[in-house]
Amino acid sequence: MSDNLEQLVRESLRTVDRSRRIAFAATWLLFFVILFTLGFLFARARGDGQVTAKMLWVAVTGQMAFVGICMALLAGHVTRMTKAVLRAIELGRNSRG
Repeated sequence: MSDNLEQLVRESLRTVDRSRRIAFAATWLLFFVILFTLGFLFARARGDGQVTAKMLWVAVTGQMAFVGICMALLAGHVTRMTKAVLRAIELGRNSRG
């Protein structure tokens, strides 16, 4: 029974680590997509007064979108990994009894 419990915990930790790597890669990919999108928009803009205000608005909006999406990724990651660990604990208890 002890080997089975160790295997369940090990598999849960592997799932947590794999999901952490996926979330990390998704965050960096999102960062570069927003960075290149903003760079493209700024390169196409012309330099009068109204465009400068619009560029500032676009930059702030892009930053807020990035932070919001990263927060959603983090919340999803924490929820998923908590469920995986709790499921492993529950399976370990059931296999003992």
